[in-house]
Amino acid sequence: MNGVMIQGTSRDSGKSFISTGLCRFLMRRGLRVCAVRLHAYGSRRLHSS
Repeated sequence: MNGVMIQGTSRDSGKSFISTGLCRFLMRRGLRVCAVRLHAYGSRRLHSS
């Protein structure tokens, strides 16, 4: 498996909870896990006029 992306329909949909559980499950199976959280909600720098 090269990568997995967890997405949700809203900000409070449980993405971090599911991601944490999935990482723990994979680690217990002996896989190396690296979790990255991109934080780009409403970036003013990207949308400023």
